[in-house]
Amino acid sequence: MWHRTKLKKLQKGFVLDVYKDSIFIRQKMKFFLQANDLYKVEEQKLRVSDSNVVGGKSEIQLSLKVSWKKEKNEFGDVILTIRIHKDGSVLESRIDSAIPKLQSIFGKIISQDNLLKYYEVRLFLNKKDIREEINIMEEVEVNPQRFIQLTKYHKWEYIDYPHLLLGGETGSGKSRVLYGLIYKFLRETPKENVYICDGKNDDLYKVSKYMLELPNVGNVNEEIADYIKDVENIMDRRYAGQEQRKHPILLVVDEFAGVRDSMDKKEFEVLNKALRRIMMMGRAANIHIIMALQRPETAVLDGAIRDNFAIRIGLGNLKPENFKMIFGVNKDESILTIKEKGLGYISINGTLEQYESPWVYLPEDEKKEDVEQSEE
Repeated sequence: MWHRTKLKKLQKGFVLDVYKDSIFIRQKMKFFLQANDLYKVEEQKLRVSDSNVVGGKSEIQLSLKVSWKKEKNEFGDVILTIRIHKDGSVLESRIDSAIPKLQSIFGKIISQDNLLKYYEVRLFLNKKDIREEINIMEEVEVNPQRFIQLTKYHKWEYIDYPHLLLGGETGSGKSRVLYGLIYKFLRETPKENVYICDGKNDDLYKVSKYMLELPNVGNVNEEIADYIKDVENIMDRRYAGQEQRKHPILLVVDEFAGVRDSMDKKEFEVLNKALRRIMMMGRAANIHIIMALQRPETAVLDGAIRDNFAIRIGLGNLKPENFKMIFGVNKDESILTIKEKGLGYISINGTLEQYESPWVYLPEDEKKEDVEQSEE
């Protein structure tokens, strides 16, 4: 059921604060309209005679209308849908800057759209920002579910959607998200079935080898090439019926562009061909790829490769060209500004939604907390 209101009179001081913190959505809406100047007033003079003006008062001449409705999603969250109706007046120009402030009044924004007759905003009503926590030092037991629970709202059903693409620029939290994905996949398959190719020769190698204790971890070109070829050979044996397909194989390739830049061109072409072959044929052999990259490039991520990633995650405020490279669609005004690490967007089989990764903790985080507590 839709409800509707507009601003009829201005509130001041204590009353305005009461409206902001009210349990009633209607009063919160009035606060939103007034606090963001989505109204126009007309000054009326009060006279005691024709020649003596003693004061005046402000009356609402024009106010934008807002309508809203509440409903629950399949997870039990209360979703508030708000429509700010357009009226063709100068007030419309203030809506864009006002919409982000709905989040501090009602809850986390899920999506926003500029439609013909109104702006529509969907948000979680009074939802606390509680993200899953992962401590990768905790031992993982293999207990296959045939899917990875990426967030409360998103699953990676890797049997149907075999490959995942992860993109994010420096400072977006991409590395921690990648660690969390690998950790969760270890519930699906033994450690010897996970192959890590660290093309950047960075922390992924250390975390995978010394914290997750994975046996197949490479950070130099020869090792990376060997692991990709090993996975290709496993795929061929499974197709030939020489090896069971029961346990999934996971191949993680981080910054493949770094491998290309430091490898002979012909050698890279052979390796790239093997990787493409795994992408095209891996699903039937229960073989899966996570490709992580900082800067999407056509040479590594052309349309043919991207189309094989039914699960795509883009973190942080991606540049328009990088957003399109990852998701295959333009970055328009409906895409929200991301201000926190580990947040971004996810596309599952073409459906684009906001993404909120788990918090992934490393031993170094506990040391930082100990130092901070000792300084207090």
